[in-house]
Amino acid sequence: MTFALDAYGKAIQLDPMNPALRLAVGEIYYSIKNYDLAIRFFTDAVNLKPDYTNAYYDLAIAYREKGDFNDAQLIAQQSLTLISKTTDPKDYKIVSDLITDLKARIVSQQNASETGLKNKSLSNVGVSSLNNPPQISTPSAVKKNPQVKLP
Repeated sequence: MTFALDAYGKAIQLDPMNPALRLAVGEIYYSIKNYDLAIRFFTDAVNLKPDYTNAYYDLAIAYREKGDFNDAQLIAQQSLTLISKTTDPKDYKIVSDLITDLKARIVSQQNASETGLKNKSLSNVGVSSLNNPPQISTPSAVKKNPQVKLP
């Protein structure tokens, strides 16, 4: 992986406006689950070529894997606008299915968040412990001997 990233880094220096190089680096980072760097390189690819459908799709997938379903959905929708339903029906369906999945994840995430707020057993978390601090697991400090003078 290090060799590939080094080679792509040199290629990017030689051809800094090539979005395919940024996409390839993003895919390497995605493969090792470094979603933040993958997102950075996919975003660079999109910025270099605003109609780069694959970069938008990969960016949406990276956001999804990171757990940012809202941004993933927005980017997937942008990807869908770049795909022709008549000339690329297979790709159109793949991205449409991704958007449907992301919408479901957003709703599920919102429901889980609302359920947590409505759960009465969670409403007093921490309140009772404010008056009764936990016992410290480390021993108390050694008392200073008043007979010993420190320099």
